[in-house]
Amino acid sequence: MQKYKTYLLSTSILISLMILASHSLGKIAMKETTAASPPSSEVKKEAYPSNHGHMGSQTLLITAVGDIMVHESQWHSQKTPENSYDFTNNFTHISPYIKASDLAFANFESTILQGIPLSSYPVFNSPPEILAAMKEAGFTHISTANNHSMDTGYKGIQGTLNAMYEQGLIPLGTYETGKKKSFHIETVQGIKLGIASYATGYFSGNTVTVNSIQSNGLERNINFIHMTDPHEAFLRIREDLLMMKDASVEAIILLLHWGTEYASYPSSFQKTLARLLIDEGVHLIIGSHPHLLQEMEVVTSSDGHHEGLVLYSLGNFLSNQREEILGIPGTEEGAIARVLLEKNAEGLVKIKEGTILPTWVHRREVSPDKKIYTYEILPLLASPEETAEKYHAPLTTIRKRHHSIHNTFPANQLFFSENN
Repeated sequence: MQKYKTYLLSTSILISLMILASHSLGKIAMKETTAASPPSSEVKKEAYPSNHGHMGSQTLLITAVGDIMVHESQWHSQKTPENSYDFTNNFTHISPYIKASDLAFANFESTILQGIPLSSYPVFNSPPEILAAMKEAGFTHISTANNHSMDTGYKGIQGTLNAMYEQGLIPLGTYETGKKKSFHIETVQGIKLGIASYATGYFSGNTVTVNSIQSNGLERNINFIHMTDPHEAFLRIREDLLMMKDASVEAIILLLHWGTEYASYPSSFQKTLARLLIDEGVHLIIGSHPHLLQEMEVVTSSDGHHEGLVLYSLGNFLSNQREEILGIPGTEEGAIARVLLEKNAEGLVKIKEGTILPTWVHRREVSPDKKIYTYEILPLLASPEETAEKYHAPLTTIRKRHHSIHNTFPANQLFFSENN
């Protein structure tokens, strides 16, 4: 039977750092059961000073979210009088959490190809202004490998990459012909990281089919892995892991677009692949694609010498997928995962802490007949009443979201503010 452990929540990152200083290396920071403090959605970067470690150690704070999509009613709603688009208000309430981190990951489930009409499901082509808003919100690294990477062909891959470069964002998982870069190496806070992103697809020889679109050579521009065979998927990823290790990376982070759409539990494919990757030394797996939240789990390697944190699915961070449209509860829910890596004085990197801040996309009606709404990603606070009052959100709906979140994550994996 696989050995799984649960990451326990510290009362706040500040308090957790104090706890880290007093506990032996390699132990997970733990939350004491105390009365909840008044909620606050404000997180200040100064709370995490450079190289926020102790006694010769170095720590790195990572945040990660799930799918960011732009449906038609979203771009209609964000259009400006100047005939441009502005999505910055979508991220106002959660930006402080993202900006507080050293690295911030998201999955951009669309393409950007200017000069052709905007479009959404089933073929996504979004305004480039969404990337400007993501950059302003604090995101740094964006996965571009997913089941919509081929929606606008090779030019769409190129256009998306160029739009990200213009914003100073680091794309992961796609690359131009002749410029293969299947993984990214970067040193942050003194920790050398190997980072890569992959999307699942159906293989027939070298051709990959996703959403009824055949790759026809685009498999050379996208990190695709087998959708149905976790062992074949692992072998493809392992090629990159070995090269990362040859480059002496100290920690490995993978973003995987995997699993079954609208499934609230990880599939056997996800579980098996996660186990194989952790056995190979991966530290953190960030999952997307199901459009629903799935569990967070610590997996111990088969030899018992290594632990990796698996975020099977972080749900929808921003989209117009909603229960009243799809009839599927939970498509408005997402999460900000907050992960603390620590490198000790001997150079060993371990995950020190992993917690989840639940989020919900609040859509307010402005002109429903014209598909004009206000979209806001809300952090869920310690109680539904506090969230509803602070953000003028419907209490009944927020209560349902809280109930749903607690069905996915135990209380000791959640944080609702910096003060509880």
